[in-house]
Amino acid sequence: MQTVSTIPTGFWQKPCREVQYSLTPGEVHVWLASLKMPAAQVAILRACLSFEEVAKASRFRSRADQTSAMVSRGILRHLLGNYLRMAPEDIPFACNAYGKPGLASPTGAGLNFNLSHSHHWVVVGFAWGRRIGVDVERIRPESANDELVGHYLAPAEACHLRSLPLADRINAFFQCWTRKEAFLKARGDGLMGRLDSFEVAFGRDSLPAILRVAENETPAEDWSVVNLPLGDSYAGAVVVDGPCHRLKCFQWSLPASSEVLEALPAQMPNPSLAC
Repeated sequence: MQTVSTIPTGFWQKPCREVQYSLTPGEVHVWLASLKMPAAQVAILRACLSFEEVAKASRFRSRADQTSAMVSRGILRHLLGNYLRMAPEDIPFACNAYGKPGLASPTGAGLNFNLSHSHHWVVVGFAWGRRIGVDVERIRPESANDELVGHYLAPAEACHLRSLPLADRINAFFQCWTRKEAFLKARGDGLMGRLDSFEVAFGRDSLPAILRVAENETPAEDWSVVNLPLGDSYAGAVVVDGPCHRLKCFQWSLPASSEVLEALPAQMPNPSLAC
């Protein structure tokens, strides 16, 4: 039987309605939400998606993956709607040359976001006028094998990982992996970028950081890396360009209000109608 990882208390706040969507230029907000929710809430989130979004989610083979993709996108739309004071279904998206989603100009000019989900959890990060990337991964011991380590980590990272005690290597691998993924997503090139072209700090005795980048890129010391505590079964990280002294992390849940329920359309989007 699969269980949901217990999230450490104290780090993730349950925000007050009056201040939770007030993002100043120097702040970074990160939201954590569970993908396990009642069918009625799934329907509310699905209802705000476009035909294209539902069609894209429907391409996943398993029903669970389809639902996770739709719920994640619905949560993103609801969060953006609150920051921008817009209806979730009206949020216009555009993608860069590498497929990273953003807001279509001029909507929310300067508001950057990034999303990652894995198994039971979704994480969404927001920042004004700064690049941001987030990553969350379920810790799977079988993934931390020598082949993946040699293929995806920079030589110095692989050497450091192999030098750690066996008991620390699995968690250290996923620390490294999530920080590298979050960095690529912050840069905007995602997996199109080479994972071995830069190095990150990881391990029990290392502070999160970007250690080395390729030539002609934003210097490593100009990036901030923050570990996201997600319990024993998950690893997570957020990366932003510039300092990250004002990080606020919140737990998100869908309001169970009659006002939201009444907003449901009479007919759900039909993926067969998508272009």
